[in-house]
Amino acid sequence: MSPTRSRAIVLSLLCLWLIADRSAAAPEAGATLPSLTARDVLGQSHRLEDLIRGPTLLVAITDRNAGDAMQAWFDAANTRAPQANRVSIISVETPFFIGDEYGRSKARERVPGPFRHASLFDKNHAMARALDLHDDHLPYAFAVSGDDHVLAVVHGMPGDPGAKRLWAALERSKSHPASR
Repeated sequence: MSPTRSRAIVLSLLCLWLIADRSAAAPEAGATLPSLTARDVLGQSHRLEDLIRGPTLLVAITDRNAGDAMQAWFDAANTRAPQANRVSIISVETPFFIGDEYGRSKARERVPGPFRHASLFDKNHAMARALDLHDDHLPYAFAVSGDDHVLAVVHGMPGDPGAKRLWAALERSKSHPASR
């Protein structure tokens, strides 16, 4: 194979990879959250849309070691958006020999009692795939209206510059809660 042909093949594969990478993206502002059902850390089944009540901070992690980063969002919400409902998604990959209940119990240890019913968990990235979230140590934070519309998205930490849009969206929407 000629060097020119090899370079053309590599360039074509790179382009395909870039296009494929762009197609998988978290829901953006204006999008509606997909419908999904999962068990919370207590083992009870919930539909995500049933947990969204009025302006909601939805934080999703896809890495087992991102619990502190998720907690940072909820801590920041105590002062930045105290009126916002809070929901979390823990969608991680665990080894095949880790059972659902053990994984759920480890997640439950990290979630404060009042939020356990609104903390969905899976150990096989099912929710992450449904939301097109990449496996990453940084959390995804969504400002969501009461009718499941994404108002703002941040893939990062609560102090990141983009988080200002999320906090502002939650603040604006607090006076317009959806009736559920």
